[in-house]
Amino acid sequence: MRALLSDLRFACRRLGTAPGFTTATITMLALGMALSLLMFSVLNNVILAGLPFPGGDRVVAVRSENVERQASGGLTPAEALRLAEGDAPFEQFGYYGWGGLTVFDDAARPREITIVNVGPGFFSALGIQPLHGRPFGNADYEAEAAVTVLSHAEWQRQFGGDPAAIGRRIDTSGGPIEVVGVMPPEFAMPSADVAAWRPYPRSAFMTDQAWHWNARFLSGVALLPEGRDISDALESISAGLREQFRLEDGWRLRTMPLLELIIGKSGGVLWGAFAMALLVLLIGCANVAILVDARQVAQRHEQALVQALGASRLRVFRVLLLEISLLGLAAAVFGLLLAWAGIDFLRDLAQGSVPRAGAITIAPSVLGFALLISLTLPFLAAAAGSLRLHGEAAEVMRSGGKGMTGRSKRQKRALPALGVALSTISLVAASALLLSLVRLQQVNPGFRSDNVHALQMFRDAAPAEAWQFGEQLLERLQALPGVEEVAITSVAPLSLIGGFSVDVKLPESDQPEAYQVGVRRVSPGYLDVLDIPMLAGRGIETGDRAGSEAVAVVNRELARRLFGDGPALNRVLELPLGNGPRVPYRVVGVMEDIRNDGLRAPPAPELLLSYARDPWIGMTFLVRSSKSLPGLDQQIADSLWQLDPREGITRQFTLGGELATQLRSARFFARTIGAFAGSALLLAALGVYAVAALEQQRRIGEFGLRLAIGASPLALGTRILRDSTKTVAAGVALGLFGAWAALRLLSAQLFGLEHGHASVIALGVALLWIAAFVAALLPAWRAARVDPMQALRWQ
Repeated sequence: MRALLSDLRFACRRLGTAPGFTTATITMLALGMALSLLMFSVLNNVILAGLPFPGGDRVVAVRSENVERQASGGLTPAEALRLAEGDAPFEQFGYYGWGGLTVFDDAARPREITIVNVGPGFFSALGIQPLHGRPFGNADYEAEAAVTVLSHAEWQRQFGGDPAAIGRRIDTSGGPIEVVGVMPPEFAMPSADVAAWRPYPRSAFMTDQAWHWNARFLSGVALLPEGRDISDALESISAGLREQFRLEDGWRLRTMPLLELIIGKSGGVLWGAFAMALLVLLIGCANVAILVDARQVAQRHEQALVQALGASRLRVFRVLLLEISLLGLAAAVFGLLLAWAGIDFLRDLAQGSVPRAGAITIAPSVLGFALLISLTLPFLAAAAGSLRLHGEAAEVMRSGGKGMTGRSKRQKRALPALGVALSTISLVAASALLLSLVRLQQVNPGFRSDNVHALQMFRDAAPAEAWQFGEQLLERLQALPGVEEVAITSVAPLSLIGGFSVDVKLPESDQPEAYQVGVRRVSPGYLDVLDIPMLAGRGIETGDRAGSEAVAVVNRELARRLFGDGPALNRVLELPLGNGPRVPYRVVGVMEDIRNDGLRAPPAPELLLSYARDPWIGMTFLVRSSKSLPGLDQQIADSLWQLDPREGITRQFTLGGELATQLRSARFFARTIGAFAGSALLLAALGVYAVAALEQQRRIGEFGLRLAIGASPLALGTRILRDSTKTVAAGVALGLFGAWAALRLLSAQLFGLEHGHASVIALGVALLWIAAFVAALLPAWRAARVDPMQALRWQ
């Protein structure tokens, strides 16, 4: 132990005498470690930690899928109720649907909270019981029981975390409701925005109405049985429902891991980002290997002298290992400090871009990952360098300390070539994300978004009364200073709140179409507010009210699917709306497509109905002003509360802000991987510089001799540049294979690059060539300016 402590002190002194080597090694490793730890924190909290449900991977989402149409959707009430029966192939099954509720508490204004209406088995399928109180019982589902289970956050807000809140009542727009339970703080299903859960009464589903087996607005969660394949049982249920309700043969029940549904396409991109961070770390290790190699060659005379004075080769080698260990631990400490300092910034940057971003933190598993790489990678870097003793002591002493022998020329080029290859992958990935972001920003959504404000709410009243309230509020909003156009819609563009889709059937067809159509109830002026062009016919007008003919406006995509190149005007569509059989709607207009499902998604089939004739409790007021008016949102809210002080607001936003939200995920990954690529480029350039500089120093005598016999200084500088070019070319050729794999891994975040991979690769390679050329210029300039006499004396 005493010898080990002595060697440890000696290793510290040796590192202290080489501040340049020590600082460069720690800095490069710490930078790579910090980036890797940050991305591992994201990956760990979002994916690797899993969901906080006892069932683990057996907890699945239940959805419907139409393979022929390459479409997927939620469950119809008929499907949900059938799966909730006792003979379903799940251990537990529950369904849910979104809703809202206005709460009157101590706040100055009523609050609209997000609630989820759940069916029996919802909490059991997830395996989570309330922290306080009880879950819903069978009696709560038989009628519209006025009970609720609160989220932990809402419980804290309403009752300050008082356990005695169980049994107390909350004043809401639907009357008082009793608190029967409080969920644990980690329970956030299906979203962290949910404030409460309420029972879905069985009477809410009218089995004799067409929408009961056609409208897909419910979601399902289930606990799979262990070791049992349920695909045949689900197919049997699907076939039974198709036969019972005479449905077309397209939709099938499917399951998918719940975590996969929550994360969506972000999973592959997060793995890709983590891989990019590891590439930066590997490039840093390659550069450290170059430094270790150069230092070992430079100190071979010192090592031989120590051995000549009596130190064993084992002890000298042990000191070298201790140096590497100290460097790795120091880099890990600084890397952790950098990651700790950057985790809040990364978490804020990821909000709205990465699912479950609020849970990102430096967990104990992240510390274990840091310890692992701090102990492993420095030794890998050292092994790639010349971590060895150079021959016998007497032989080294006789050879002197001049010159640099080290590794072979080919071996010296391998490490910077590896760095260039890894940097090529990072730069191509960053270029692809950057170009994807640019192209996404250029997408035309099909509607006007500037200076368009939206207020979403749910009117707790009969649909006809809700429309009367809406008309009154429209008059008040139209009278606000600077307002040009106003309208009501059941669901705003780019919003999921209030969204509703059904199938559509033509009278001449025996079966409905095998795809869902978005239904949007609107008031006159909706198309004018958003500047959506009409292609044929007319829009929804004032005369389209209760008692009038049922009319619809279809978009270009729906007209194309239904009628091809034929005329759409005056054709009849049968929709599963209202009480009883399908209702016929006459097409009175065709409008241009808009991207309601997001900038990445192509326009989907949709139709507009008259809000006055088919009213609904969910409504979004759209207000377009002539210019940007500070305080307009507050004026819109005040207009609502002047009409009804007890009405709550679900959400207020601008369409311009919604479009910016559509770009948030692309910006996050472009910035994150762009930062990784910039770091990789810097480290790769440093590697090219280090090898070029070492080569220039090693060949000073040769260059001096060449200059003395008449060689051109330009030729010597060009020789260094040519050698560096060969290194870069080899690295680029190797990196292109990895670049193709990286593009496939990041494909979920790429947009508009289906046929543009060549330009992306060219951009990344061009950036790398420029950086490598600049890095090799200084050693080349030094080679051209060698003093022949001084170089010959050195030799």
